[in-house]
Amino acid sequence: MPSSTAVQSSQFRTDCSRTLYSPYVLLLNYIAFKLRAHGISNKVDDSSQSIGRRYARNDELGTPFAITVDFQTLKDNTVTLRERDSTKQIRATPDEIFTIIKDIIDGRRAWSDVIAQYGEFEGQEV
Repeated sequence: MPSSTAVQSSQFRTDCSRTLYSPYVLLLNYIAFKLRAHGISNKVDDSSQSIGRRYARNDELGTPFAITVDFQTLKDNTVTLRERDSTKQIRATPDEIFTIIKDIIDGRRAWSDVIAQYGEFEGQEV
């Protein structure tokens, strides 16, 4: 996979406060900064579309990974990482996600190994 792999960071599963200092915006800015620091191209999608439509739009664009910050993130400091081709997702801390993406880009790890290690995430806790 080329080192110019893009990551789509999706900010919200549902509408919530988008103030400059909301916990979501602060975490999203941190994630975007860290991805850039690792040399990973990324774009924030804070549109009002449902998460499914955002995933579909980015699948069409060829975006290989999506990181989703959601309500569960504020409870347990984990985010969702979704891989485009399999549409499988995992849940991990942002720092673990950075390492995973970088390892995949650099060819040190396969997505199947990530799923085996973290388990497939299938639904958000309520």
